[in-house]
Amino acid sequence: MEAEAFNKNMDVNAIFSCSWGPDDDGATVDGPHLMAAKAMKFGVDFGREGFGSIFVVASGNGGENGDNCNYDGYANSIYTVTIGAVDENGGMPYYAEECASMLGVTFSSGTLNKRDIVTTDWEPNVFAGSDAGGDGGGGGILGFRSIGGGGGNSGGYGDVKMGSGGMSGRSTSGGGVYRGASSSYGKNGGGCTERHTGTSAAAPLAAGMIALMLEARPCLTWRDVQYVVALTARKVDVEVAHWQNNGAGLAHSHKHGFGLLSAWRLVNAARVWKTVPWLTSYSFTEERKDWQIPKGRQSPLTITHTVTPRDIQGLSLFIVEHVQLTVWLSHPSRGKIEVKVVSPAGTVSMLAATRHKDNSSNGFNDWTFTTVRCWGEKPTGDWTILVTDHDDQGKLDKGRLNKYRLTLFGTPMTPAEFQDRRKLVEAAMTGEFLHQNYNLHCPPPPKYESVYAPVSERVLKIIILSGIFLLVMAIYETFEYIFCYDDEKKEARETIEANRRAARLAQETVAGDDEDFVQQTSALLQQQSSIEDTDPLARNSNNCAHRFPFVGRFSDSVGNNTEEQEEDEDDDFSTSSETSRLLYEDLASGNKRHSSGKSSRGVSKGQSSNHPPPVQDVIPLSTFSVCKGELPGQGMNEELSTAHLVGNVLVSSDDISSTSLPGLSVNRPIDSTGAGLSLPVQPHNGNSLSLNGYKLPS
Repeated sequence: MEAEAFNKNMDVNAIFSCSWGPDDDGATVDGPHLMAAKAMKFGVDFGREGFGSIFVVASGNGGENGDNCNYDGYANSIYTVTIGAVDENGGMPYYAEECASMLGVTFSSGTLNKRDIVTTDWEPNVFAGSDAGGDGGGGGILGFRSIGGGGGNSGGYGDVKMGSGGMSGRSTSGGGVYRGASSSYGKNGGGCTERHTGTSAAAPLAAGMIALMLEARPCLTWRDVQYVVALTARKVDVEVAHWQNNGAGLAHSHKHGFGLLSAWRLVNAARVWKTVPWLTSYSFTEERKDWQIPKGRQSPLTITHTVTPRDIQGLSLFIVEHVQLTVWLSHPSRGKIEVKVVSPAGTVSMLAATRHKDNSSNGFNDWTFTTVRCWGEKPTGDWTILVTDHDDQGKLDKGRLNKYRLTLFGTPMTPAEFQDRRKLVEAAMTGEFLHQNYNLHCPPPPKYESVYAPVSERVLKIIILSGIFLLVMAIYETFEYIFCYDDEKKEARETIEANRRAARLAQETVAGDDEDFVQQTSALLQQQSSIEDTDPLARNSNNCAHRFPFVGRFSDSVGNNTEEQEEDEDDDFSTSSETSRLLYEDLASGNKRHSSGKSSRGVSKGQSSNHPPPVQDVIPLSTFSVCKGELPGQGMNEELSTAHLVGNVLVSSDDISSTSLPGLSVNRPIDSTGAGLSLPVQPHNGNSLSLNGYKLPS
């Protein structure tokens, strides 16, 4: 919202008056966040067709809480005109804040015997604030930074148009300024109030005077406005405001900035003012990361950085405008830290004043303090940083300065040219340049290589709505998959399981030359042989494993199937056709090893094989059947219901003495072990197979 407000119709709106800011409670350190800061930078670059938007910011009403506007990131920015308040006698009100970044002050309310500001109001017969002793007035939709009812609570949102409080809940505590109901005049929605107070009333007065400047000279840039304010403001409250003259001859006070703004002086100076040269800067960062801050105000941490002419060579930095110090500092109680910077000309700027209500242990993390007290001075020389810990009794741990960055903003204008401009401004105070016959030529607005236009509100809404739609669809699809498609998910799991099993069996079967496999198989046969004589079924099973060694291997693989699946979840899957191909190739190579007398699965070394060459075609297989034992003399003339053709071996798990196959009927008693049927298969006519001379279909 802040970013949008800073750039709202910036080619039409020249001045943005901001009577709101962070809480003025004496403990807050806050400022514009990323989008708002970028919007302010965009405004000064491209607002008013390139001359720059003017941001007028109220310094804050936290004086009663010991607050300082250097802890307010809006008042602390180089892009803003920070305005404080004085009462009708020129004194500093109790609610006003001090800071080194303040440019000037205008009139506003004071104590009970001082008059408040009269200004327009939204509606007739509406109180500007609450009665004395009540709660603070409701935060107006304008968010004016005014003082609430006496002793009341901070204001919130409400219908009162000029009450206490600020935008986004940044309200100011009640302070006892209001003496009762305000007087309002007018009818039908028009009127005025006599009770506008605080720096929220001071900032709009400054905005009005700047508007008169732009009417007198429309081509003033945002930096021109700051120069004219600094050169035309007048000192007030001289005896108690602690004025200091800087190296360029300008007087500045932490209480009143460069002084009280005068519409007459501002407009006359604007008539003769020429655009200042471009903005340039020098920056130095020190990352020692461990400066220990001594205890006590008499022994501050002192750091000196020297800026030489060689350091700024090529930067065209001849005089200083703003000076910024960014710190990374840790301390158990932030409010006890005081930070000052001293310019080469001896100008002292209080950047971080002590605050008795700030007990935060967060320190300062990349926080930037700004001072305008060195305006017009030369940048070269020794810049001194003083960090003081006001924990005089030493009850807290020592603080540390981890890092700092010193930045000098300035311009190619020489000190002599700056002094000539000061003289020209003073000469214009006679009013001789106000007549219409005098017309100083206005230069065209600055040109930039490219203008970055922020995303329009319409495009931003489309992006947000599209993102919400995609998020909803993603959530919907996720839940749909979780709670639906059970049959499909079951089928997919079964398919994956079958493919994994086929791949595992293929890998186990083709590992014919694996020595570990041979050893495991031998060990298994030896273990079973110990009970073979006493258990015919065990003997039959052992004979089956001996005659068909791959069966034992398969049984072992089945037993350990679960563990193997977990270990080989990433294995590539093979189809059953691929399995048959691998089995065929392995058995074919195994027959060659048999014929050469080499070791093969289930065949001892040196044992010759009478098996014929491998067949040319293989029936696709994806599983094996384990042989079943049969007692001698049992199971005659049983039909072979399941049989598998593997390589050149026909294997049946049924207890049989005769076999019936499509197109073939074999009557052959098996041996006495009854371990199963194992018959050699021969190629027949190139396209079909034969079993002991009987033809099998291809």
